[in-house]
Amino acid sequence: SYLAVFKLGAVAVPLSTSFTPAEIGALLKHSQPSAGIVLDGLLSTVEAGLAQAEFKLTLITVGWDAGGNMRYSAPENVAPSSSALAEVLSADPAVILYTSGTTGSPKGVVLSHRNIISNAISCSAALPVSQDDVFITLIPMYHSFGFTVCTMLPLLLGATCVVLPGPKKDLMPSAVKRFGVTVFVGIPALFGIMARAEQSTVSSFDTVRFFVSGAAPLPVRTIETFSTKYRAPLLEGYGLTEASPVVSLNPLDGVRKNGSVGLPLPGVSVKVVGEEGEEMPSGGIGELLVKGRNVMSGYFRDEVATKERIADGWL
Repeated sequence: SYLAVFKLGAVAVPLSTSFTPAEIGALLKHSQPSAGIVLDGLLSTVEAGLAQAEFKLTLITVGWDAGGNMRYSAPENVAPSSSALAEVLSADPAVILYTSGTTGSPKGVVLSHRNIISNAISCSAALPVSQDDVFITLIPMYHSFGFTVCTMLPLLLGATCVVLPGPKKDLMPSAVKRFGVTVFVGIPALFGIMARAEQSTVSSFDTVRFFVSGAAPLPVRTIETFSTKYRAPLLEGYGLTEASPVVSLNPLDGVRKNGSVGLPLPGVSVKVVGEEGEEMPSGGIGELLVKGRNVMSGYFRDEVATKERIADGWL
């Protein structure tokens, strides 16, 4: 569905499956979509959100039949489009990802096709990955980390994605072993659980060449415990939705510093500035600024916030 939206030249607005009806309604009213694609099991939640927001929307539902075949259904009065696929330019908006950040209500981060693809290319340059790799996709695709690193990166490489409905304990180790997963991307909470796993479970991950952690700070203690159990190294990185999202990563080959977020990706510039915007010397403490083709177009319908966050191309 995501890729089909891109092919149409339309903009995707992925929403979290854990949102409440009130949250869904507020974000739909802000983004003003023309149609929605919803899993069968979430339909009532979305309809409740639409009712609360007093917003009308054509809904297309997705589900599976008894044979495991995916099916789409739409209202009878909606006919399939016969229009030609649009010419999509790299600067065109691809997605609006809502992020709370650290202040206020969620902001809609507008990422272009160039933003997403450039970040995936930078990730492929920072890591020794190829079409022979098998990625596990268990971070939700409505999250920028799950979409760019776990979905777009392997597709860009021509590699394989093993898509799971989340990090389910009874499914994840068997899927890794069955499909020979080589690149495992997760979040700190998951790696904390994995660090306490029994050896019988740990051995299921022997095919993994390296693990990548992002989306939140990774405790040093987790890295240290994890490294005593698993053969492959655990690499911590850093990013934010506004940067599509990856900014930096500890290298697989070279010096890795536990408790750090590593080196900036190829094609991504960073600097640390002080209170007045002056660049700080090495070792100085300040605010991190990011620049590159991965930096967002801006916040949807919020020029003031965009100007506050981006100056001379620096986020």
